[in-house]
Amino acid sequence: MIPTTPADRSRNDSDGWFQNLAGATFSQGRWHTSDPSSVQLMAAKQLEETMANIESLAVVGAEAFNWNAPAERCIRVLHLTPPQDKSGAAGIVILQLGTQLRLEYRPYRMEAILVAHFGFERESRPLRSFQPQVDPHGALAWVDQGGQSYSLDQLVRTLFADLVRTNFEIQAQNPSVNQGNEQLRSKS
Repeated sequence: MIPTTPADRSRNDSDGWFQNLAGATFSQGRWHTSDPSSVQLMAAKQLEETMANIESLAVVGAEAFNWNAPAERCIRVLHLTPPQDKSGAAGIVILQLGTQLRLEYRPYRMEAILVAHFGFERESRPLRSFQPQVDPHGALAWVDQGGQSYSLDQLVRTLFADLVRTNFEIQAQNPSVNQGNEQLRSKS
């Protein structure tokens, strides 16, 4: 079977992880793998597929969120393509209301940047940054600046929660925005 979804790819990576663990030994406080090149290949493959997997998880997450949320709170996910000269970053943009959360991927790091209206000014704020971390058996996790480790699924869920929370905070600070939205809904 050819893995086509993040769940399929994750299952294959998980199988490889268990194979690496089964072939490993533990001595002098460290893991020793029988096939270090297998661990390196598995980690490299996961790094290469990171953005495709995140985008897929984000699209599925947006569909689930939108199915359960009021129409005015729907989330969209857009693909972020780097410029031809490769000077920019690949990634995704997650949109809700007037707020964007950009997840930019560069080799060996990801940065989440929040772009929103705070008061009357549009601001970009760095929100989170992540570095890859590979365990001794080849599993990839992303670690934020506070040291918390995330699977790709957890990372996407955390970014969605950050975006939705930010919009609630903005609406709480700007009640006139809420009243304007209520008036528009009542006229339609």
